[in-house]
Amino acid sequence: MQRLLRLCYFETLRILLRKRWLLIIPIVAVLAYASADFLNVGHFNYHIAFNVWDGMFFGLGNGKMFFFILAPLFVFFAGDIFIRDYHSDYLLFTTSRTSSKVLLWGAKVCAIFLVAFVYTVVIVLIFSLVNLFTFHYSSAFGEFVTSTNHFMQMLRAGYNTPHTSSPFLFFVYYTLYTTVGMFIYALIPVTVSLFLTNFFSPLLIAYAVSLSSFYFPFQFAKWDLGANIYYFIHLLGIPFFSTPISILCLLITGTLLFVIGALYIKRKDF
Repeated sequence: MQRLLRLCYFETLRILLRKRWLLIIPIVAVLAYASADFLNVGHFNYHIAFNVWDGMFFGLGNGKMFFFILAPLFVFFAGDIFIRDYHSDYLLFTTSRTSSKVLLWGAKVCAIFLVAFVYTVVIVLIFSLVNLFTFHYSSAFGEFVTSTNHFMQMLRAGYNTPHTSSPFLFFVYYTLYTTVGMFIYALIPVTVSLFLTNFFSPLLIAYAVSLSSFYFPFQFAKWDLGANIYYFIHLLGIPFFSTPISILCLLITGTLLFVIGALYIKRKDF
């Protein structure tokens, strides 16, 4: 166990200390500013009292932003965790000093989960800071979430009221769920990259998962992994999406991906 923890710690640092991670702050800050600015137009033109929680709900609840920018961006940062080692002497050096190749694979999987948590927390913090400079603070959701007038319902695009009246608790749930979602989302291309060692394969696979969530047949939508990764899918009022079932789906998928990767890497000769 100690060897696994040491490897996990080392693999996590290897991901987080890459220079490309510096891109997170400007990219996410621009996205947060753009969404807050769009909502701010309604604040001035329609004299609607939005607050910081409304801005975060509006920005982080944008499905296209999540599937085509934030989630693939995470794969860009962490998805080549195996490929870059495959094209260097790192795997040969590490496996010669590790008692088990599966142990190394487990450390990489754990590292992806920890990095997913860091990534999600950073996103939530940046969105909260940008919206704090745009809207006033309140202890409850504002009119964007609570109002029932026609304009607000159109702007909210059919979202139901959050399952908790505490916005802080809501975004804690969002952070925890999205950590698991980002982890599974990235683990898919990472596992496939064991077989396809091209540097572009993780990002291409990530976008394939994202596209599936938009073009998956509606009658089979509950089996769409991409949709289950997205936390806000449970606020769209679609009856066959439930949080416990989605979490179970993600955990089963993660377990299968880990087993597939472990079986393959055990037989792989580096």
